[in-house]
Amino acid sequence: MPGGQKRRESSPQSPAHRARHPGPFPIAPPLSPYRALLRSVHRWLPDPVGRLERVSTATDVALDGQIVAGPNLRHAQPYRPSPRPLVRRLIRALPGPLDQTTFVDIGSGRGRVVFEAAALPFARVVGIEFAEALHEDAMLNLRHWPRARMRCRKVDFIWADALDAPLPSGDLAVYMFDPFDERTTLRMAARLAEHGRTARVSVVLVGMRDLTVFRESSAFAELPLPRALSVWVALFSPYSVRMFEAVPH
Repeated sequence: MPGGQKRRESSPQSPAHRARHPGPFPIAPPLSPYRALLRSVHRWLPDPVGRLERVSTATDVALDGQIVAGPNLRHAQPYRPSPRPLVRRLIRALPGPLDQTTFVDIGSGRGRVVFEAAALPFARVVGIEFAEALHEDAMLNLRHWPRARMRCRKVDFIWADALDAPLPSGDLAVYMFDPFDERTTLRMAARLAEHGRTARVSVVLVGMRDLTVFRESSAFAELPLPRALSVWVALFSPYSVRMFEAVPH
């Protein structure tokens, strides 16, 4: 299995200092007051599905002290749970046919988004997570997850750096909740663009701080969100949402 490393402790530094000396983690900008309120509301909403989890996926998890696969700990964001109502709407808006598409969650944590995707008839659902403890929690959740809730039974969790893990063959729907800094996002986008030469690749980006990598690349075209979804995101989502598709070239 891949090797790992532990993050050393560091104290907060000024933005100017971080620009000169990049620290262990990229710093996500704070949400606007309205979006921060929405995040709190989503976290307090009743979550009957959460009671099915052996290890809760509802809390943030810092990467301090985590054993990870690969050398990119300093380029990763801490784990944050995606709001279930948002995830469900996004997954249902993906271009089909789902039964010929593999859903891939980059930075899958304890499996929250993976299990939501498995409720639909994808050909396969894959979660890629580089933090060993989160991966093990996801595996525990999978072992106890009710099969009656899984229209897709081909579910796999992979402990690996997302830049090293082999992408599944065929058409992909890729979900990313701002998992990396810009440099690593650029490298991940290049992998997805290469895969898009021979297969359809749809990319859902949630809460991304910088969309330049995808918007300025000739390898991707932005997809308009369905009107109802666009309105819902504007009014009720704590996080921004964009969809792109790899352009064969």
